[in-house]
Amino acid sequence: MKRIGRPTSMVANQLPSCFRWPVLDSIPLYQGHPVKTSTLVLTGWLLAGIVTGLARTPSWGCAPAPPPGYHVSILKEFALIVWDPAAKIEHFIRVADFHTDAPEMGFLVPTPTVPELFEVDADAIAAQLRQTTAARRVVKLSILTKFGLGPWESVGTIFTDTAATPLPGGVDVLAQYEVAGYEASVLRADDPQRLKTWLTDHGYTTSNAIESWLKVYTDQKWIITAFKVSESAEIGTLKTHAVRMTFASEQPFYPYREPPPEELAAERAKLPSDTRRSRLLRVFLLADQRYEATIGREQKWHAKTVFSNSVQSYVAQSVARSLSLQKVPAYLTEFEDQAAPRPGFDELYFHVAEQQGTVERPPIIVRRTQIEYYPGWRGAFWLAGLLLPLSVVVGGGWYWFRQRPGNGPV
Repeated sequence: MKRIGRPTSMVANQLPSCFRWPVLDSIPLYQGHPVKTSTLVLTGWLLAGIVTGLARTPSWGCAPAPPPGYHVSILKEFALIVWDPAAKIEHFIRVADFHTDAPEMGFLVPTPTVPELFEVDADAIAAQLRQTTAARRVVKLSILTKFGLGPWESVGTIFTDTAATPLPGGVDVLAQYEVAGYEASVLRADDPQRLKTWLTDHGYTTSNAIESWLKVYTDQKWIITAFKVSESAEIGTLKTHAVRMTFASEQPFYPYREPPPEELAAERAKLPSDTRRSRLLRVFLLADQRYEATIGREQKWHAKTVFSNSVQSYVAQSVARSLSLQKVPAYLTEFEDQAAPRPGFDELYFHVAEQQGTVERPPIIVRRTQIEYYPGWRGAFWLAGLLLPLSVVVGGGWYWFRQRPGNGPV
């Protein structure tokens, strides 16, 4: 496995104070600046995919934090999980497109163990998965017969498409990377206040709503990876590449947790109206069989399974190449979550589904009408070709008969 992310240091720092920070989506802090687009992608040792499409509302599983006075909003997210059940390794990729006027941004991603980071081709992965799970096109043809010759140009047939295709006391810096346009720090801490101070001292913007969110992970001894985007590109053009996070885990998970709603209310009220609409989260999971998820360990995740089936070998090989892996599992499940507000009181944990049947999107019905004219120009040509020689034979016979002696006119 080729490692593209380059660790730049392995140091331990111990710093005081407190941290709070949005983790999945962004919180717009100020309006009126030019807009910039940024893309974040993260992956782990789990071939399951998660896609969040066109999410304009803030979420907290992995969030941007611009400097004070700047505006950020997430437009679109893509997440992929690839799960190896034998090795208990997850590969996690997450891509987010942002509009922002900030010259730099940061992101926090929680994982149960220390991750490794690699650059990957997220665009190719997303395109392949979307194509694989897209609805089939089914053409239904009806024939309408009309009497007459019909338009000359049609030669008797017209096709009309009638439907469109719709470490105690401090912070340990376990590793630092320069990867895919990011400066990434892998952090471990027991005290959320010290973690907050470390992040603040290193240029990350914090928020009151995230302090309790961080405390959950420091209490569980989880790892926080902080990503910072800093480029000299012009405002409006900020763009990064995809990062795969690979880490050990007891089961595949997605960082779904958000701060309590009451802590978010004041900050959400600052958002423009168009950023408060419901979010759509798409999750693609590639594993050994069909999986389903719970929020925490027990509560059912009320997402809709829109696709679940084995994929052809070339699809798995294409995703593996894009992830810089030798191979990936070949069973793909896609989920759609449109919950609003999102019940993000815990992570999503995936487990083998009780029902192993296949699922596909309803087919797209394309109705076509074929108009046939009778006899039509083809029929007319055929009749003319038949009647002309027949008329010659009949006419010639009649003439010959009339010319015989005794058969002429008296």
